Amino acid sequence: MVVNNNLGQAYGVPVGDGSVYRFSVRYATAARFADPVVASQWIMPNNDSAALPLACPQSGLGASEYSEDCLYAVVYVPTSVLNNPSSAPVYMWFHGGSFYAGSATDPGLDGSKLAKSMNGIVVFAQYRLGVLGWLPPSTASTASGNLGVKDAIAALKFAKQTLSYFGSNGKVTVGGQSSGGHMVRSLLASPEAVNYFQGATLHGDPVQWAFLKNSVYQSLQTTFYSSLCSGGNLACMKSKSVSDILDAQDSFIFNGVAYYVDPSVGNGEPLRPVVDGTTIKYTLTTTFPPTKRPVLMTTNKNEGGQAVGQWFPQGLTTDAFLPSIQGTLGNDRAQTVNDSPYYNPTGSNLVEPYVQNGDVTRQSFDRVGTDQSWRCENWAFARRWTAAGGTAYVGVFELGATYPTNANIDYCTTPLTSGGTNPVCHEDEIYIIFGSTPNPSSAQTTLSTEIQTRLSKFITNPAASTGPNASGLGWTWNKSGTSDVKAVKLGGSASGQAVPAYGCDPSFWGAAVPFDWQMYNE
Repeated sequence: MVVNNNLGQAYGVPVGDGSVYRFSVRYATAARFADPVVASQWIMPNNDSAALPLACPQSGLGASEYSEDCLYAVVYVPTSVLNNPSSAPVYMWFHGGSFYAGSATDPGLDGSKLAKSMNGIVVFAQYRLGVLGWLPPSTASTASGNLGVKDAIAALKFAKQTLSYFGSNGKVTVGGQSSGGHMVRSLLASPEAVNYFQGATLHGDPVQWAFLKNSVYQSLQTTFYSSLCSGGNLACMKSKSVSDILDAQDSFIFNGVAYYVDPSVGNGEPLRPVVDGTTIKYTLTTTFPPTKRPVLMTTNKNEGGQAVGQWFPQGLTTDAFLPSIQGTLGNDRAQTVNDSPYYNPTGSNLVEPYVQNGDVTRQSFDRVGTDQSWRCENWAFARRWTAAGGTAYVGVFELGATYPTNANIDYCTTPLTSGGTNPVCHEDEIYIIFGSTPNPSSAQTTLSTEIQTRLSKFITNPAASTGPNASGLGWTWNKSGTSDVKAVKLGGSASGQAVPAYGCDPSFWGAAVPFDWQMYNE
């Protein structure tokens, strides 16, 4: 397939059942620590239409698997769209990976089925990671940071300028999972970015990680470069090998150096977007943009299960519960959580009893982690967004498909009840969203079909009164209110039913137990 466009000739290859074409393209270029420049010609990886791009530099990959020339996108276009100009909406997805890992070719990121479902274009865009994307030296012209966000904005500009030649109607919705969801949140707070998209979907976004304060960002910058290139001399940093930068980055992140610079950075996404006053102007905790795009937000029932299985593979005794949550919440917040009717594994007054399977304490830790980092923070965001005049839809995946990162985690691959389904751990919604589950069950296929139908409706027109609803689906996904977010269960026989608030009641998390952003005035 050849598509003539403003950048030259684009060559695509058929994928799936052959009715969708995949195009890989460099959407922008960027020198080290420099702003991105939107592409002026159509460049494919290795000049090969079938090739996929290398990832952006990251640990865990061999040097031949990544490149600093990594600002590529993978674009999926159905033949029905190519044959019908100016008809198709665009869904641009940003991958997860804690802002220091991941790529547009991560497992499950196959846009062919969703593109067909929405009769539109699906784009997976890469962005710079780690220090190279989020912590330039103070001597660089881009010292204020947010290079990764600027990359995302460049990808949106590319879509506006070029995808009309592939059938786009110019209307883009952005989406992402985990730190990709955080990226989408950044775009909602960017005065420039908001001009290039009409709606947003955020999946598994750890909203507990607010944007960095500028003072904290500068402290990270100073500390990281204090022993590197004489305080971050730009010429020296540009001459450093990628492997040297990654080694220094790994020490900074994984040895806890960043956390000890300022505990507000946390351990999950220490290098992340910063409120610099220009690229990102609004905190989305206390300040909001005048233009508020409609958002659809989902979390998984057991977001915290991934960490539970990694940290406590041999299980967790009941007497270890309080000390364990003190490590993440501090003494005062942990005690309030322990004394509440929502979490204590030995509590007799629990409003939501645990499954008595001999693993109750890990269930309780999972519930705390899920609510603190994901569910309750997402719900609180939806309330704030709605109160500020925006529109939000909230859902919780009760059924997922085990993602490769969870395949060897016993907690994520063992049903809590005999004959039941696995917990839905962090990342387990990715296969469902894109219909890419290997050997799916009938329930997974049914859920993928429904989710793609609902996403298609939302992506096509996020501001429509119908929202993510379509005839024949059997239940209505209602907008969030300022108190009741009207969260719905996604998957299984309970799909469409209301999700009880429990600890996510506004009187508990965010009030009795402050969120991290409240504690650190972010």
